[in-house]
Amino acid sequence: MTERRNLQSVLDAAQSGACVITSNTRAARNLRRAFADRQRADNHSAWQSPEILPWSAWLKRLWQQHLFQSPGHFSALLDNRQERYLWERIIAADQPAFDARSLAAECSRAWRTLFAYRIPREKNAFRRKPDTATFFRWSSSYTSLCERNGWLDEARLPDQLHGMAISEMEGREVIFWGFDSFTPQQQALIAVLEAAGIVHAIGEADAESATPSRIALEDSHAELRAAALWARGMLAKNPYATVGVVIPNLDDLRAVAERIFLEVLHPGALTIAGSSKVLMRPAPGRAAGRDRIADR
Repeated sequence: MTERRNLQSVLDAAQSGACVITSNTRAARNLRRAFADRQRADNHSAWQSPEILPWSAWLKRLWQQHLFQSPGHFSALLDNRQERYLWERIIAADQPAFDARSLAAECSRAWRTLFAYRIPREKNAFRRKPDTATFFRWSSSYTSLCERNGWLDEARLPDQLHGMAISEMEGREVIFWGFDSFTPQQQALIAVLEAAGIVHAIGEADAESATPSRIALEDSHAELRAAALWARGMLAKNPYATVGVVIPNLDDLRAVAERIFLEVLHPGALTIAGSSKVLMRPAPGRAAGRDRIADR
């Protein structure tokens, strides 16, 4: 059974013991904060922590339960750093002149996309272009290495947990919050819950009307400065607002983005040598609004 829930309904369900699974860590943090704000507004000084987990953390918890109850072929779950190290080893052994580190990151993203969107790994489909043929060769070596050692990665993790998800969630309500859409891999796991009769709902924030606008700027630096100035304007209107800036390629622009947002939002934190290291979050005890760089 699938229902639609708004924020207050999701918070009610969480207080009643529902498991709320969010799209990412940021969404879980914001939802827990909203839950705490409501508890304080109701004059509660203490309350039981709700079960609000990011999708990735929920999967890892199911994995731990799986290992404890019914260990199988896979005996270890690779983290991101370990997974990329394996890709680096394979790439360096095959093509020593290549930049193994950057290519490993690209391979890891491609590998996750393959499983998330159920793209068949058929050799004939990958041999049409040199780049995809090379990736297919590297991915075959990667798969063999994992199989020999009993290693599982996060790309394939959801497909291993269908049975455990049923046993863990049986008799409970499950709510998915903050998902713009679900990948085919996620849909398959949700379908397993639905087929088992586990009640689940899709949470959606209350919609607010907005008029989107688009502007053209010279480069990414100008775009970041315009975004920072916009965020400063929003905070000037409401110092307690939460302002999010979505930067698609944040990994590549993080240092520049932090410097520009620091200059615009916290110019007093700049040093003579440049800028002090700063996390894009309010300092402890700061009474002004929350501002941060957010990626998804």
